[in-house]
Amino acid sequence: MGPIFIGIIFGMVGWIFWPTFQSLVDPSTGSDSLAQAAFVLIAFFVILWGSRTDLDKLPIQPFWWGIVVLLAVGLVWCLGELMQVRTVTYIAVASMIPIAVLTIMGYRWFWALSFPLCFLLLAAPVEGPFVPTLVNWTANFTFLALHATGIPVNREGAFFIVPTGAWSIADSCSGARYLSACLTLGVLYAWSMYHSFFKRLVFVVGAILIGIVGNWIRAYLTILIAHLSDNRLLRADHGSFGWWLFATLLVIYCWVGWRFRDTNLPTAQPQHLGAVAISNGLIATTSAMHGPNHAPTIQILLALALSTATLGGWSLASKNFAPPANAKNEFAHVINIEPQKGWSVVQGPSLNWSPELANPRYQYRQSFEKSGRRVDVYIGVFKNQTWNSKLLSSSNRWVSSENKGWSLVARDVADAQLSGQGLAVDTATIQGVGQRLLAWRWYWVDGHATANVIYAKLLQLGALLGSRGDTSAWIALYTPAGDGSTTDAAVVLTEFMHDMDSSLKKSLSMIATRDSESP
Repeated sequence: MGPIFIGIIFGMVGWIFWPTFQSLVDPSTGSDSLAQAAFVLIAFFVILWGSRTDLDKLPIQPFWWGIVVLLAVGLVWCLGELMQVRTVTYIAVASMIPIAVLTIMGYRWFWALSFPLCFLLLAAPVEGPFVPTLVNWTANFTFLALHATGIPVNREGAFFIVPTGAWSIADSCSGARYLSACLTLGVLYAWSMYHSFFKRLVFVVGAILIGIVGNWIRAYLTILIAHLSDNRLLRADHGSFGWWLFATLLVIYCWVGWRFRDTNLPTAQPQHLGAVAISNGLIATTSAMHGPNHAPTIQILLALALSTATLGGWSLASKNFAPPANAKNEFAHVINIEPQKGWSVVQGPSLNWSPELANPRYQYRQSFEKSGRRVDVYIGVFKNQTWNSKLLSSSNRWVSSENKGWSLVARDVADAQLSGQGLAVDTATIQGVGQRLLAWRWYWVDGHATANVIYAKLLQLGALLGSRGDTSAWIALYTPAGDGSTTDAAVVLTEFMHDMDSSLKKSLSMIATRDSESP
């Protein structure tokens, strides 16, 4: 009956938070974590089924303090839903299942299933924030390795030029997916093969190192093989090569780990209240004379009802802040930025580049010139945001990895000023065929300018809770940077922001007020 009880709890959480579950496992949502989530869920139910005999011996005794923890986790999910942060909602939902088991079934069940319940957390993709760091590490190693093997290489950020062509370590080449796969398999293998906590920890750390260092080797070998073959091999498609390389590394690593596996199970020790049998991390407590002492059925049903009501309440609360059904028809617009202090509007096409945003409600471009220096302004407006159209999303990029015309060669942070206040802006150096640009980016949220993602999320949350709407903007300024240093280009952008300060602020301030007017 144990797997049935856990299945009921799993179904309850899945039914209440189905949109979150669906986004994690439904391939139509475009999630890259489908394979990992499916693997974790299958492993969870296999372990659960294997422990059914031990679980049948456990008493069901609701743990009422678990309701408080469910309230807290439900609040975290609700905030993640309002701020549209997938990582937060995934972790919150994955945490609800262990806590619901603790609340409804009791601490003995929670302790007995501690590993598979905690293993569920690995179904939540959390590697996103580490991508820039992984890209930088991979680029550093690749450059050093190419240089050490005698291949002439010129590097700028994550952009490489070797005699046979140019390469870019894009976000998709960071190895984040390889790292997640290695961590998941490493944790499961360590739990299955070892009983010593130290051995498990060492094996998992080794799996993490394989996920990181293996990607460095993959990037280096990809460029090396393509270079030595005069781009006949691995130039066009090297994705499958990476997975074959990692599969080989993991097989070798697991073979080495197998040689150090624990073959003897720990011996059970009698206790004065019963006997404790320990097997593969599952603890089953049985009475020496009687079967499990379950709580009255009414208490178990009450715990289930309270848990359902607690989680369902947060689901309903989040829907109160959702945009109305007709919100998608509301108008979004940006008024023209008035030229000032010698800047004039350039008629005709803008520079042949713009940021790649996912489904903005409105896109605005305007070009300016002063003393032969060109600055383009791009504003992407997001209104009544959804999971597929939101300001702060990993889908909104300077340049996507699929873009064949432009490459992101460097990114940094620069100090600027807007309305007399300091503003740290994100910067990017973007390389195209015969053209090189320096771009600055920041967000406009609830009347505030910021490039900090966390602060922007909090501003959005405050605007929603204050019924001020969620209209926000993704702003980029960019100018030609020439072939050398970007210092001169940075001076141009600094001067533009200083001269056009009041016009920029006026245009941005009007975004949220023109909901129904036509341009």
